[in-house]
Amino acid sequence: MKTNKSTASKSTELTDAPEPKVSTSTPPNYYATR
Repeated sequence: MKTNKSTASKSTELTDAPEPKVSTSTPPNYYATR
């Protein structure tokens, strides 16, 4: 269970990190065009 929690936390951090970073790096228009 301890390992599972660690993995889940890591997974959430990894998914949460790139999302906001890209959002700030690229404007919302970029996503709309894509």
